[in-house]
Amino acid sequence: MRSGEPGHDVVVVLAGRASIVSPEGEKLGEAQAGMVVGEVSLCDAGPRTADVVAIGLVDAVVLPAQPLRSHLATDRQAGFVVLANLAKTLANRLRATNQKLDLLAEKGADSWDRAL
Repeated sequence: MRSGEPGHDVVVVLAGRASIVSPEGEKLGEAQAGMVVGEVSLCDAGPRTADVVAIGLVDAVVLPAQPLRSHLATDRQAGFVVLANLAKTLANRLRATNQKLDLLAEKGADSWDRAL
């Protein structure tokens, strides 16, 4: 997966690992067995927000987003389970991002204070 490309599918990692990398080349995280990548594009049908690069061999299942959306709309129980898990995943990633931003803000404030 490449940042900026259209997000037409979601990928479930079955085995192996993959790095999640920002467009600027910063490692954002790592996907491993049981994790999903491409979920942001599933939510908003927008372009990919990061690159995903395999670390060695990776087994994965590719789920086309449009048929998956249709299925989730038809099967409300499955839709609820998938969306609840998706919300949990996105909330965890948001919390991790907030922690990183807090650390950066603290480092920036300390540097500025020392400069005066």
